[in-house]
Amino acid sequence: MATYMVTNGRDAGNFGYGNAVAVVIFFISMIIALIYQRFVLRRDTAGALTERQTR
Repeated sequence: MATYMVTNGRDAGNFGYGNAVAVVIFFISMIIALIYQRFVLRRDTAGALTERQTR
């Protein structure tokens, strides 16, 4: 999608269209990152990554 953005945005002179594609890429990346973080944090709170040491 990034190459599509550059080809149709900057190279063709459609800066607004390229900006719109960049915003869509940003939101898709943010959604994927939030889903990944939620999965990792849920696993961490269940004790998969950090466990309390009992002495």
